[in-house]
Amino acid sequence: MKTLWTIFLALVAVMPCFGTSIIFPTYSTPVVVDETLIVLSPDRLELIGASKAGKELWRQKLSSKGSLITHRSGKILLTQGAAVSSLDTKRGSSEPLFSADPKVEWVRYSPETNLFWGPLEGKEPALSLFDGATHVCLATEKLGETMAYADKDLVVLAKGRRKTSEGGGYSFSKGWLEAFDRKTMKKVWTVEFEDQPWPHHYVIRCGNYIVSDDASDLLVIDIATGKVRRRRAVKPEDAIGPSGLRDDNGFLTYLTSELNYADFNQSKQTLYKLSVPDLKVIESRAVKVIEAASSEKVGDLLITDALYRTACFRPDGTKVWEHFQLHRTPVVDGVIYFSDYNKGVARMGALDVATGKQRFFLSEQVETK
Repeated sequence: MKTLWTIFLALVAVMPCFGTSIIFPTYSTPVVVDETLIVLSPDRLELIGASKAGKELWRQKLSSKGSLITHRSGKILLTQGAAVSSLDTKRGSSEPLFSADPKVEWVRYSPETNLFWGPLEGKEPALSLFDGATHVCLATEKLGETMAYADKDLVVLAKGRRKTSEGGGYSFSKGWLEAFDRKTMKKVWTVEFEDQPWPHHYVIRCGNYIVSDDASDLLVIDIATGKVRRRRAVKPEDAIGPSGLRDDNGFLTYLTSELNYADFNQSKQTLYKLSVPDLKVIESRAVKVIEAASSEKVGDLLITDALYRTACFRPDGTKVWEHFQLHRTPVVDGVIYFSDYNKGVARMGALDVATGKQRFFLSEQVETK
């Protein structure tokens, strides 16, 4: 069971929050480069560099909203719409690296596969992929919604057919996965979602198989042939899930949740470990957590992240500290660098893990009461 508990701590790190939530305006999560912390202002229109001691080093105004990317090479990149620049972290200046198709709305990056990708503007959705080293466009796929999975051999895109809703929104009448050979970008197979037609599902690789959820079903797809095995996920009656699908050395792990609406702290999550492709249960364990979204073990301490807070626990479960709305770095030499929100003020600073004490380097009023 110790092994399965370790898997749980890793698995909660990839659990997304699907419910409605309040978005608090904050600085971006700090990027740590040597002795420099780099963040974007709450409106994403200013780039700021500060030392680890809290001294502001430089500021650079941006012509449009930006986001920060840590490239596989170690370089820090700034994206603004379809434009990608290389950042001089000592001065805050940037040099153009490449610009995707002008119709690309924004650019994301996958360091695991060294791929840039982004959606195209237009009546129908489309997705463009760019090589992370040469910046050459590898493919533009109509109806592409997101890059669901990629490795050095395989790229899996999630596609969907949108259905316009009243008020200008949309739902999906159909969703499916398309797999491509990574070198040639030739399509090798297609698998449709049947129970939940939207394209945003967990998609992972376990050995020679791609595994995805489809409502309460699990899909196991043979990478070579595209042959599909569909099974109802093992879970307690009335439980939500499966969610948080994760590969563990060729085994599949996932969580199901039984919510206690009278006391959410008593909600129960069951962790399963299954063999692939037959989906036989190898181990299961029930645990009680609330809003677990990620976790990190630092010595004897466990740091957990929830939807609106980060907390630190001793091995016996005693809480050392808890702070609201942290967007944080991993622990760096016993310190977490973070951005958060407090009573209309966005803040960026450092938190000492052992004591929970905070120091604030930047602050900005973001709301008027």
